[in-house]
Amino acid sequence: MAKNTLSQIYLPLILALCLVGLGFFIKNTNVGAVFPPPTQLFYSGMEESTFSDWEYRDTDWGQTGSKAKCENKSAAVKKTNGSDNDIRTFGISTIGYDNIKLNFWYEISENLEGGDYVLAQWSWDNTTWNTLANYNNMSAGAWIYQSLSLPTGADNKPNLKIRFRADLDSNSDEFRLDCVQLTGMAVCTDADGDGYCSNVDCDDSNANIYPGATEIPADGIDQNCDGKELCYLDADDDGYRPDLISTVLSPDLDCVGDGEALSTDPTGDCNDSNSNVYPGVIEICNNIDDDCDGQIDENLTRPTSC
Repeated sequence: MAKNTLSQIYLPLILALCLVGLGFFIKNTNVGAVFPPPTQLFYSGMEESTFSDWEYRDTDWGQTGSKAKCENKSAAVKKTNGSDNDIRTFGISTIGYDNIKLNFWYEISENLEGGDYVLAQWSWDNTTWNTLANYNNMSAGAWIYQSLSLPTGADNKPNLKIRFRADLDSNSDEFRLDCVQLTGMAVCTDADGDGYCSNVDCDDSNANIYPGATEIPADGIDQNCDGKELCYLDADDDGYRPDLISTVLSPDLDCVGDGEALSTDPTGDCNDSNSNVYPGVIEICNNIDDDCDGQIDENLTRPTSC
């Protein structure tokens, strides 16, 4: 096949792929700035202040200060009594959140044999329990950080349950737990399709309003969601603006406060620091261009003292 024929086939294809990639990049340049960081829904560092936050704590899970990862204490479980598999449970609402994650540190302080296990589990109804991680037949070692993503079934639940369930057969087995955290991402609703979630978009019904949008001066609308308005400038409050472009940031949206002006206010103030100087004012004998016509004390009979 001739070189020019290959060029005719492949060059358009390469160009099309580049355009697709460029379009994807442009569309997604604001991804990351739109979504807030994950929200901490639950945390327990196993200190006195949070150890009681667990709604059920089997007595075989003890609070210990001999080893801790995050603060001063951790929770440890050794030989279990076999009646309830030594459960630690907390419940939390995930209403309005998705992408739920369970994060914690654990340590196998003494070897877990083949028949030993510690389970990290979750339930949306406190009846059906789903296993996220199974720690069994493991040798003793250092602290390990674990981050477990829960399935979508854990999203938007009024009372999501998390538990750690242990079954250890001797005092030579030990599992330590610390820094337990549950996080979630606020559910994103973007009704106006501007790429910003409703929890950061101050008007999710208008695609021209979102954080970082260009502010239109003195229109009574907060386009960039900073809670303020960009007003035209009238520093001396004489009703005249110095020009068409000078602006000042206002804490409200009406642009009628001190130093603020509307787009309908006239321009041409030649001294915006003096409220007695503006177009049309009566010229007086003071060696100043009071009426901003470019002349000083015009058409006045100047006494010797003037």
